[in-house]
Amino acid sequence: MKLIRSFIQHRNLITKSTINPKSINLSIPENVNSLILLTTPKQLNPLLKYLSQNNETFLNSSKLENLIVASTDTICHSRNAISELWIENNEIINIKNIEKTKKIENKSKLHRQLEPLSVDPIRMSKNWKDIKYDGNININFINLNKNIKANLACTLFENNNYNTCFIIKKGLDNEINGQNLSNIEIEINSNNQISNINYSNKLIEIPLVEDEDLRDEEYQITSFESNMIKSINDQSASGYLIDNSIVTSSKKELFFKLYNKDKEIEKFNEEFYSLVAGGLGWGEKQAFLVVDPIVGNVGNRFVKLYYNKIELKMPKIESKDKTTIQLEVSELEQEFNEVEGKVENEDTIIINNVFSIGSENGIILNGVNHRAHGENIEIEI
Repeated sequence: MKLIRSFIQHRNLITKSTINPKSINLSIPENVNSLILLTTPKQLNPLLKYLSQNNETFLNSSKLENLIVASTDTICHSRNAISELWIENNEIINIKNIEKTKKIENKSKLHRQLEPLSVDPIRMSKNWKDIKYDGNININFINLNKNIKANLACTLFENNNYNTCFIIKKGLDNEINGQNLSNIEIEINSNNQISNINYSNKLIEIPLVEDEDLRDEEYQITSFESNMIKSINDQSASGYLIDNSIVTSSKKELFFKLYNKDKEIEKFNEEFYSLVAGGLGWGEKQAFLVVDPIVGNVGNRFVKLYYNKIELKMPKIESKDKTTIQLEVSELEQEFNEVEGKVENEDTIIINNVFSIGSENGIILNGVNHRAHGENIEIEI
């Protein structure tokens, strides 16, 4: 397959993603001085080898002043991909809030940590690599008024680091340059504007009550404690699920949409939070419903109930005419698979003008948590 590598010039942000690369060969556009380079864990070692072999071009380049490399769970729905964001010379990039990764002396001590306000919840879905040792990448597009925060991928099975993220920056303290980082914030002040935002998810609404005469009612949290809902419309919160045959007959992950009735917001700003169970069933812990602790206080907001239909397909991502930032809440990876020797028959796909970030643990966009697997946001610039 012949690969066509192209960049549309005269854009302040130049983006491209590559799925199933057989080999890595980065083409540096003209008039750039910074590169944010994301990779899925399966392409991490080939990428690091490529950067090492091209040390003079990338790591010690007189042209590139900033190189940021980080590993995320998915890119353009793929677990075998890289994504490039090049920043032109006339744009301002600032790197701050850098934290070095603490060494993991004994990996056997890593374990899931329970949140104190969630009555020792057992989540409805568990991840084989779900360990409470989070690293983050935060990209703040100042002129676009968009702040993106995502967890770094677990790379324990690739290089023995829980996550992988590093920067090479001219003039930066050598104690940080090239060192593995757990947190990094990048500010980009570019001369761009947002033209459109596309949003989709895999959430299907379930009637909170099965009585058709009551389905049009609005349901409001009337008593709560932090992330624990005691009552809805002054009725036991857990009772709504215990009496719901759709819920009791299904093992699908459940979500509450929390909203304020009189406040209009865009679809991509809606807040969905998964429900977690305490004890042996709904309501065993004082008849509470426990929402994802990340919500903080649920408040007296209105609620709608949804389930996550994972079998729905994610929207296809193709090359764009406009520079696009694509964000996704990745599906859970079920097991570790070696990529070597298994992708020879997969076509390499070049997706021009798309920079992609995907995380199983969710994406935070301007403070709004997106945590439902299958959520997809495309910001066209």
